[in-house]
Amino acid sequence: MLIYIAVTIALLQIYLPDGASGDFTVTLVVFSGRPDPEWTILPTDPSYKKIVAQLQKAKTAKLTYQPEDMPARLGYKGFLVQDTMKKEWDLIVGSNTVPLQQLLLKTMPKGTIPKATLKSVSEEIKKGKVSAELQVTKRFAPDYKPGSWNGNRRRLLNNNCYNYANDRATNTFAQPGRAFALAQGQIANRNQYNLMLNRAAVRDAAVNDGLQVVDVPQAPQGPFVQNRMPRVPKGQRHLVALVVDPGTDYHWYRLDSDGKWSHKPGQTRVIKYDNVAKDITDPRNANMGDYQFVCFMSTDSHGNAVDII
Repeated sequence: MLIYIAVTIALLQIYLPDGASGDFTVTLVVFSGRPDPEWTILPTDPSYKKIVAQLQKAKTAKLTYQPEDMPARLGYKGFLVQDTMKKEWDLIVGSNTVPLQQLLLKTMPKGTIPKATLKSVSEEIKKGKVSAELQVTKRFAPDYKPGSWNGNRRRLLNNNCYNYANDRATNTFAQPGRAFALAQGQIANRNQYNLMLNRAAVRDAAVNDGLQVVDVPQAPQGPFVQNRMPRVPKGQRHLVALVVDPGTDYHWYRLDSDGKWSHKPGQTRVIKYDNVAKDITDPRNANMGDYQFVCFMSTDSHGNAVDII
């Protein structure tokens, strides 16, 4: 009998679908005072292969979230799914994974929750209006204080959008990647530096300086609201945005603690509105003329993680 069990387990492991390593522990996050219901999905479950396929698809498309991203609300908040072999938790919620959520709900043992609660959860999933709330923080965003940049003529004329985005006045009209090139001995002085003005080149040059690309979903998954901002890597980092006019120029925006974006166009003063005098709530939607949005990045010049010159 023991031999039969061992062979059965071995066969199951051989024929597991790609991306899966065994059982899944599922938690339906729905209660407030009571512990949430939890159960296990085995590879023998009729829905197992579909769940694995859809879960992998959601991960690839970055439609899964961290447990701390679950919405702070009463009632249905999503599913926590853990691969018991990998020990990794994923939050499954939102309009883009409705079929997966419905599959997960069907695997829940009957009688686990009251019928009225089951009906409510089913309806919430079908509507797809419950979405993740990316962890936010007040810590990693500088205050909007244009006077410190606009009130000093030397600082105003000798610092550009890259200086301002990094919140660091070097008085050198800083260029992405120039400090890195000098440190690596690629150039002898600042005047020899020549930055290619395309999306990839400017982004990669900034990465060489120590900035990091950050994925920020569109609203409502990635809203920018007062005193809140998307998660960034640990440290004293704040969020910036890169846009490029291919072959001509680049520009940077900075997210401030008031939830709005500000910027310093070249030698001009620091402002917090776009080309049609509208507040910038998301650089992807701002009026920026011929410039094209490239990506969001995080920077930490004050923590010595970024070096610009």
